[in-house]
Amino acid sequence: MTDNIDTIKKCCGCTPPSGDQQQQTQSIDLSVHSHHGILFKWIEQFKFSYGVIDLRDTIQYQSKHIKHTTSIPFNELPIRIFELPPRGQEEEYIVTKESLQQVMNDLAFRSGYIIHFVINLEDDSHLWQKLTKLDLVQSGSQSRLLWQACSFLTDSIQEVEDSLRKEKEKSSMTTTKESIETIITALDLGCGSGRDCLYLAQRGGWTAVGVDNSDTLLSKMTEAANRYNLSDRIQSYNIDLEPVQSDEPYHDTDYSNRQLKSTTKEDLEKLQHLEATLLNLSPGQEGYELVNVARYLYRPLLPIIASIVKPGGFVLYHTFMVPSNGKPKRPRFLLNYNELKERFLSSKFEIIKYQETKLLEDGRPVQFLLARKPIN
Repeated sequence: MTDNIDTIKKCCGCTPPSGDQQQQTQSIDLSVHSHHGILFKWIEQFKFSYGVIDLRDTIQYQSKHIKHTTSIPFNELPIRIFELPPRGQEEEYIVTKESLQQVMNDLAFRSGYIIHFVINLEDDSHLWQKLTKLDLVQSGSQSRLLWQACSFLTDSIQEVEDSLRKEKEKSSMTTTKESIETIITALDLGCGSGRDCLYLAQRGGWTAVGVDNSDTLLSKMTEAANRYNLSDRIQSYNIDLEPVQSDEPYHDTDYSNRQLKSTTKEDLEKLQHLEATLLNLSPGQEGYELVNVARYLYRPLLPIIASIVKPGGFVLYHTFMVPSNGKPKRPRFLLNYNELKERFLSSKFEIIKYQETKLLEDGRPVQFLLARKPIN
């Protein structure tokens, strides 16, 4: 197995697996080719635990591909790089002969991903026969979604779902997951390219409404939803979430902007219009079971969020806080100590989880809140 690893390293210039990954514990024969051996190790030992990306064109992929792989044609990779998990994670690449050298140059050395091998599937009948015999080949557009939602959402979603289902069972609305799938609705404010929306949509049981002011980012979410057959569960809207500015640009040199310093009638009408607009996007204009906000802060929006959550629903919020350790630096984008907790306690929410000064991977502190709106 060591010889095989060395061969791979020379072939694509990427870091080979290490530690337990190098142990040959699988029962599948690894003697076909070195890169084939690592492929079968991914299938047998790692149980598809990290991604294999098929960079062939769409027609080739739909004609025949390995199960549990992800289709991203090579020429689309630069604009679809946001569909990959965070850099530093392990990925594999399946390519055609024409793009093999380009993949090694452009990905293995510069992408930031741990690329263990690159496979050329063209004219490799022996490999296809073996994969077919193991029932690991399929045709069609099925493609594995690799990107990841924020960890705060993934760590909390089961608790949120269990609570919502329990309340629905109490109200005799439904007792099965299938019948509540069109009922649970989440609003993602400042959704960007939609990682959290897509995550919720693929779980089943959720309809996600994504709001941002960037057509470019929203189009990425919409296109991804179409590719992964999630378009019936995702809605996107370009809405200005900041109709009123609390401070003059670049003049917020202290933390006094925690609230609007003065609210004119015109400003109040703008905020009321924003609240009505967001509420009207919800089913029956009754509000949302979950409002999710990730790395975004506009303080006048906080009471609106509290208002549009349904009784029994949740707010899941995390963003940057003082002291700044990198970007952002402006106080209007930084929460003060205990700010999220204080804001939602004042709106009579029950605080389920709360953390602050939790550091991201890059050392920036954030505040995290999961809060539930009382039913009565």
